[in-house]
Amino acid sequence: MAATIEDLKKNLRYIFRGKQAITPFVKGVPGIGKSAAFLQLSEELDMMFIDLRLSQLESADLRGIPVPDNAEGICRWLPPEFLPFKGIKRFEGTKGILLLDEFNRARPDVLQAAFQLVLDRKVGLLEIMDTWYIAAAGNLGAEDGCDVVELDSALMNRFIHFNVKADLDTWIKWAEKSDIHPDILNFIKGKPGALYYEPEDKSQIRQRKQKQQTSK
Repeated sequence: MAATIEDLKKNLRYIFRGKQAITPFVKGVPGIGKSAAFLQLSEELDMMFIDLRLSQLESADLRGIPVPDNAEGICRWLPPEFLPFKGIKRFEGTKGILLLDEFNRARPDVLQAAFQLVLDRKVGLLEIMDTWYIAAAGNLGAEDGCDVVELDSALMNRFIHFNVKADLDTWIKWAEKSDIHPDILNFIKGKPGALYYEPEDKSQIRQRKQKQQTSK
């Protein structure tokens, strides 16, 4: 059963306190406010927020790059500046939420690096700070017409899954707090169906194309 954004935030508040025991994976149609929910929650909890779009990364962006240590005769990994790994000065004394966004649109090599990040809170020998929480978000696939990567069971079982949906009452509450123009509010209240356009799923698109080809 799909939850509203408000329901999601209530559940996340329980997860984002104390030591993180499980990683949430939030899925839903595009533009529903998944990423915004994490941002709002980080502001409420007075935390930093990093929205990392995995679909735009390569595996080296997570693991860092190897640099020679001539004195020791070995190679060390230089971590990326945007991840809250232990030992990075800019993150000392901080707490926050690291959102692995567009998770199921990432390349296979990036997913392998993200797998260890979700499971062990580290990539290679680089560890995420204990004061940071990790979460993931993505789209549905056939149900919302998005191209996604099918994740195997080994990875899927590492998450607690939340499906979110568009909800009129939740949106109106947000819009009123966010000073959305009254004309827009009144329009949506009068035509609730205009809040979100439900796209055809991939099977419906294929069926429609087949009918068009048959009719020619």
